[in-house]
Amino acid sequence: MDGRVLIAERKAESRYTCARKGQAPIRMALVIDSIDAWETGTEQHLRRLIHALDRSVFDPRLYFLRPPVGPITTPCAMYLAGNRPEVRWYRAPWTLVRLVGMFRRHRPQIVQTFFRDSTYYGVTAARIAGVPARIISVRNTGYWMKAPDRLIAKWIARFATGWQCNSRAASQWLLETQGVPPEKVKVLHNAVDLDRLSPATAEQRALARHQLGLPPDAPVIVSVASLRSVKDLPTLIDAASVVVQALPDAQFLVLGEGPDRAMLEARRAALGLSERIRFAGTQKDIRPYLAASDLALLTSRSEASSNSVLEYMAAGVPAILSDIPANRELAEEVFFEPGNAADLARKIVGLWRDPTLRNRMRVTYRERAVQHDLGTFRTLAQDYYLGLAEACS
Repeated sequence: MDGRVLIAERKAESRYTCARKGQAPIRMALVIDSIDAWETGTEQHLRRLIHALDRSVFDPRLYFLRPPVGPITTPCAMYLAGNRPEVRWYRAPWTLVRLVGMFRRHRPQIVQTFFRDSTYYGVTAARIAGVPARIISVRNTGYWMKAPDRLIAKWIARFATGWQCNSRAASQWLLETQGVPPEKVKVLHNAVDLDRLSPATAEQRALARHQLGLPPDAPVIVSVASLRSVKDLPTLIDAASVVVQALPDAQFLVLGEGPDRAMLEARRAALGLSERIRFAGTQKDIRPYLAASDLALLTSRSEASSNSVLEYMAAGVPAILSDIPANRELAEEVFFEPGNAADLARKIVGLWRDPTLRNRMRVTYRERAVQHDLGTFRTLAQDYYLGLAEACS
């Protein structure tokens, strides 16, 4: 994106926000099931959104349906609607009652929901409480939905006034499956912190490898993904068993946690890859891992828009991505057939052996990442919520 365009957008934002100076801040209720960590996915997006909002113009507040498992610091005022850590949404009617009461007391002008349960409760409670703007976040393409979920989603959609998607792929899925009016759908792309993530120098790469106990010259391939079925990490493990035959010293780093960890570790052991694949868990700081890596992977079978891909791009790490619409929206190359371990292995070996392509990708990735910087995100997000508030006034 042309830098002059960004400057013009930010000047427009300043004029727009100044027009509200002296008025009461716009009250926003952000409803989510629960948060145990801020480092990944929707939680990371939500934290960035809250930090992006000018507090002289916006008053964001978090509403949890369930208490966090452990202590957690929140970036704004937080309220707890439910007191049970694990319960089926349809078995907790008092959570809905409490949420309605909170909305009536706090009188938010905008309610926005994240995740399934918070959408069921939050949009319904907002409708009962008379909140004028009721927004559903769509941050996946419904891979988890079964027939009852699709029916409930269509029923809840009657109470919503708008939808916010994080990619064109997600908005297209929403339009095709839910019959939502296009004029009610807004795309607000994920953001990446370009000041925090940047391409590593040779010295930073060497230091990161030393700190992580990695060989100085071996091919290092990283994947940042939660360990659950939609991320399709068995394909990564199967591909690694082929890659090490061509690149015997290759090392794979998998960053993330999830319910599939035991299964993935068993698969790794069965293929004799315990010395080649390291499960590093969720990392609060992924920068050393990206700095140490030559290539990155995303093997997901379904995505709306991957934060991991944006992080690879910002760090200038060439990536091999599953060939799905959301990944095509972010990058131009290199893609593999989802679920095809042999194809993934060929692409890994081929990209490793093509330093010219890797160097070109480092440059183009960083250029594309600039379009998702935090300043642009702040401008677009505040413009969106100001527009919602004006429409409701």
